[in-house]
Amino acid sequence: MTALNILVVEDNTLIGMLLSEMLAGLGHTVCAVERSEAGAVAAAARFQPDLMIVDAHLSDGSGISAVETILRSRFVPHVFVTGDRLGTLRHRPEDVVLEKPFHERDLVQAIARARQPAGNLVTQSLSWRNNSSARRQTAHQLINQTLPPIGKANLKLAASTPMSPQAP
Repeated sequence: MTALNILVVEDNTLIGMLLSEMLAGLGHTVCAVERSEAGAVAAAARFQPDLMIVDAHLSDGSGISAVETILRSRFVPHVFVTGDRLGTLRHRPEDVVLEKPFHERDLVQAIARARQPAGNLVTQSLSWRNNSSARRQTAHQLINQTLPPIGKANLKLAASTPMSPQAP
């Protein structure tokens, strides 16, 4: 695995520290550990991370909103970590979500999935959008028309196959 410069966004100090140690043990560099939405946005602009690991629900702001703000400037692969996986998937169904508690192997797999260009197909194709649900639905329809019929549970796996979406 290539060493990455990673921004961690976690409002729990202990979890942020443990996550940083885990990432360092995997050979990555943690450029910053931020506890708030505003801090995450500022750190992403300052450090230009290769990847972000973001707690979806912060005590000071929202990790989901922070990622959406950052993605307006440039695409950064990201993994959401949360105790409420289903709630996060309702807001960001196209993203990689890792439920707490997790093991190191789960984190390694999540990072690999987030870094796959086609694994973030919807996020990449939506960089032009203004977060409207109508445009998000259009992107999901594009995927559903492009991919062979599959079960919803396999959408992430099928979306990891390279393809070239065309914006509507």
